[in-house]
Amino acid sequence: MKHVAPFLGIPAEPRRKYLRAAWVDLPIPTSEQLGRAARQLMQLPEREYHYAAYDLLVKYLANANEHFLAEHVQVLLVTKPWWDTVDGLVNAGVSPLARRYESTALIDAWSESGNIWLIRAAIGHQRGWRTDTDVDRVFAPLRSTLGERGVLRGQGNRLGFTRPCPFGSARGARVSCNARASEHGGRSRGQPGPEPLNS
Repeated sequence: MKHVAPFLGIPAEPRRKYLRAAWVDLPIPTSEQLGRAARQLMQLPEREYHYAAYDLLVKYLANANEHFLAEHVQVLLVTKPWWDTVDGLVNAGVSPLARRYESTALIDAWSESGNIWLIRAAIGHQRGWRTDTDVDRVFAPLRSTLGERGVLRGQGNRLGFTRPCPFGSARGARVSCNARASEHGGRSRGQPGPEPLNS
């Protein structure tokens, strides 16, 4: 990631502690103010500011409106993108907002965009939904991009979920990612599984 964003050297825990202290007296932002602030943080060169952008989203996401994904998160995903920042934005913004607001058309557009970072966000848009996950919707962009270097094979084949796969079967049971991927045209059961997310 050094070629995308240099590191100031502030580890995660102290960074979050400093951010909490800095944000104590902030007024609660509107959806537009939240989006603009996160976008300004992503424009700064160092990666700690990029992490701060999605920490800010986590803190104030309740204020994000139904247009936030299209107007702000989409821009954030392609502004100095890298594996950890895109995955952080998926966790902080994409998944909770896609669950809160109707976003099928936007997620479909990301899936078909040809942009590896938007495709990755589309794949992860239901991360954490567990038994509410629509497995077919999650695997649709996988089927169309299977084998594209950088989306699926890049960075140790990090598909955006851990083993065992958080996507339950139709009966709600947790099954292996290999089994689910195999059912949906992905890896066979004999191939090594994905690395854990945020490893």
